[in-house]
Amino acid sequence: MERWQTRQDKKAGEQAVVEREELVGVERKRFEEHEPIRIEPPRTAIPKSDRVIREKQKPLFEDLPDSPLPPLHLLDDPSADAEMLSAETLEYTSRLIERSSATSASR
Repeated sequence: MERWQTRQDKKAGEQAVVEREELVGVERKRFEEHEPIRIEPPRTAIPKSDRVIREKQKPLFEDLPDSPLPPLHLLDDPSADAEMLSAETLEYTSRLIERSSATSASR
């Protein structure tokens, strides 16, 4: 009885090997016939917004290519648009920074 079952197991195993080889052969053939995948960059051009063009950073030393000194207009007074903070606001902000740095240092 045991020999018969061993023989049946061997036959089933051999049959499984044949079926697997057939399946692997079919899949291998399908894989080999497939064209390689090509990834190409998109062809659409992305237009730049007006804001990007407006806010483009201006080079600092474009007028003086060979000069080691920066232009003098950097020493001009700031424009009137700059917001001036009151002494109380500066003091309050200073205290907040001191308090937050003291609490983070104690952790």
